[in-house]
Amino acid sequence: MEIKEALQKLDPKNDDHWTSDGLPLVSVMTELTGNDVLTRQQITDANPEFNRSIVLGTATTSPEEKPPSGLEGPNMEGKSDAEGSEEKDEKEKTENQEEITKNSLDQEIVVLSRERDILNREIHKLQVLRDRLQELEFGETTAKADTVARLGYIKMQNLVRARKSVSHKAIVKALGVNNIDPRAKIDAAMAHKRGRGTQRPVRPTHTT
Repeated sequence: MEIKEALQKLDPKNDDHWTSDGLPLVSVMTELTGNDVLTRQQITDANPEFNRSIVLGTATTSPEEKPPSGLEGPNMEGKSDAEGSEEKDEKEKTENQEEITKNSLDQEIVVLSRERDILNREIHKLQVLRDRLQELEFGETTAKADTVARLGYIKMQNLVRARKSVSHKAIVKALGVNNIDPRAKIDAAMAHKRGRGTQRPVRPTHTT
């Protein structure tokens, strides 16, 4: 884009297009013209009298003077039909792009929602499996604990019996008695065997 054409694109109401002295910003002109090496002198040479106040129509000019060429800014009257058509096309293009972007986002939302549902189902399966494993581990732990408790009880009973035996032997030794039977009377009676009654009676047979 030529420098004069770019000057017409500047908006006199947009502070971002102008310096504090009312001159076009070089950075804005660089963007409009596409010329990365554009200088202030080149802009001035293209239109030495161009400034913001002139575009706004506040510059004082004599009745005989005509406004310098190339000063028809975007807000000046008499805008050409071509410029209006260009703005309309640009607006429609922007609206179409926004519509395309909206449709793309809607499709992306649908896809992500489906993936989220699949992930939720997989997470639920893993949670069920985890709970089942915890139940199995708890059952094994309970069984092991019951076995340990039983073995501990048996060990404790054996220890009690051993202590009683040691205590009994100590008492017998202290009394100097060696013939005391530590068994209960009924146990001793059942252990004592007699010849009588140990044989099953046999009915005699009669011969003719």
